Amino acid sequence: MPVNRSIITTGGGIVLKEENRRWMKENGVVVFLYAEPEEIFKRIENDDSRPLLKTNKKAAIKELFQARLSLYKEAADFTIDTTGKDITEIIKEIEEGLTKE
Repeated sequence: MPVNRSIITTGGGIVLKEENRRWMKENGVVVFLYAEPEEIFKRIENDDSRPLLKTNKKAAIKELFQARLSLYKEAADFTIDTTGKDITEIIKEIEEGLTKE
């Protein structure tokens, strides 16, 4: 039987519910794409579509980051630090991580 392989990207808030973290762990390999809060701010500084970041975006990012970091780590099978990296580097690290799983 062929294996159905997919990549599913989630919003950062998915980790807030324990049932979501459990489901992800039971149904796949979870990769936490970590980035420093300052990097996150640079990436989305001109994105006004995020309701939780409508005012004082930099402070809100830091607050959400600190509140969720332990949950991201709990959910993850492995972590890739994406800070300052281009997409090619990140993909290579993900592929390397998946071959270890």
